[in-house]
Amino acid sequence: MEQYIFNQGEIIDYISVSDEIITKYSKIFPDSLIEIWKKYGFSGLSDGLIWLTNPDEYTEIIEEWKKVNNIIELPDQDIYLIARGAFGNLLFFVKKHDGDAYFSVFDVLYNEYNIPVKTPDFFIDVILDDDSFVEMYFRKELFDLCLNKFGKLNKNEVYGFNPLPVLGGDASLEYAEKMPFWEYEILCAQSQE
Repeated sequence: MEQYIFNQGEIIDYISVSDEIITKYSKIFPDSLIEIWKKYGFSGLSDGLIWLTNPDEYTEIIEEWKKVNNIIELPDQDIYLIARGAFGNLLFFVKKHDGDAYFSVFDVLYNEYNIPVKTPDFFIDVILDDDSFVEMYFRKELFDLCLNKFGKLNKNEVYGFNPLPVLGGDASLEYAEKMPFWEYEILCAQSQE
C-alpha cells in the first residue's frame, strides 16, 4: 500500500486521527493499520481512489448492509469499515470473537464479499500494491476516466452509477455521475433486497 496507493496522486481532505481513536482501535486493529492512520489520517488517497475512514462514523452503513448480506451479519464477529473506494466499495477489518481477524473488500454493486486475507502486512503491502487487485476491486481505469470527466471527489461523494447495474444500468462511464456517498450506499443496499 505504501508503494502504490500512497504514492499515486495526491492526498485529499486530510483529517488527523485523534489520540482517542488511536487508543481505542490500537486494541483491535493491527499495528500496520494504526501506523497508516498516524501518517495519512482519514483522507482520500491516490486522488480519491481509496478513502481511509473513521470506523465510528460508518456503523450505520454496516447496519444497512447487514440487512441484505448473510456474511456481514454473522453474529460471531465485529466488522469495522476502515476504507472505502471511489465507487462505494467497502474495505472491512473483521475481528472474530475467537480472536481471528482478516481484511476483506465488499463490492456494493453486486453484494459480493471478497478476498478474506488474514495477514495484515500481506494485505497492506502486497495486495493493495497489486495493479490487478486495485483494478478489479477499485476500478482504477474507470476511476481515471471519471476523475477526468467529473473532477475530484470530496470526502462525502462517490462516483455512482445511475441506474445501478442491478436496475438496468452498467458500471461504465456512460452511467457514472458524482453522488452523495451515504445516499448511494443505502440505494445500493436497498436495491439488493
